[in-house]
Amino acid sequence: GSRVRLHRGDECHGRTRKERLATERRARAGDSSRRHVLRLLTMGSEQVRGGSQLVSKSFPPVYGPAQGTVIALHDINGEMEDLARSVAAWSPTSSVIAVEAARAVFLGMEITGHTWYGGEHVERPELVSFGDSLIELERFVVERAECFEAGACLFGWGQGAVMGLYLAAVIPEHFSRVIAVGG
Repeated sequence: GSRVRLHRGDECHGRTRKERLATERRARAGDSSRRHVLRLLTMGSEQVRGGSQLVSKSFPPVYGPAQGTVIALHDINGEMEDLARSVAAWSPTSSVIAVEAARAVFLGMEITGHTWYGGEHVERPELVSFGDSLIELERFVVERAECFEAGACLFGWGQGAVMGLYLAAVIPEHFSRVIAVGG
């Protein structure tokens, strides 16, 4: 609809890149000891500079003003719009930020969807693509931390569930709860 906002890279409700980087520095200045072990999984993403390359769409609540935010991560071959509609069905008073994985899945020359990581099994991801996606998701959330309240719900389906669980372990201060389905 006309109220859907498309985000890419540095865009976030009119905040400048400088303002978001300042927010990121403040967030990283907090207690990082609980993330010490998991930091290895993100290959030192705290030191990686630059904006997230992930694409997202924001969907307003179905009913009334937003009473919360849900960040939704799709499964392999998933589509942002389909997942956002599903999330809106069980949380109609929440705004939804649906995030799309950067890796395209092809059938011949046609893109049929997107995937967070490679590998034959959802529970055993290929580590390089998994790490890349985790870093991009961390950047995405930290850059937009002021766009949603600190108690955002992180919802993941399939591969998105795996990514969501690891993301919440790396930056738990940004989420009030995590819902992982089929991952």
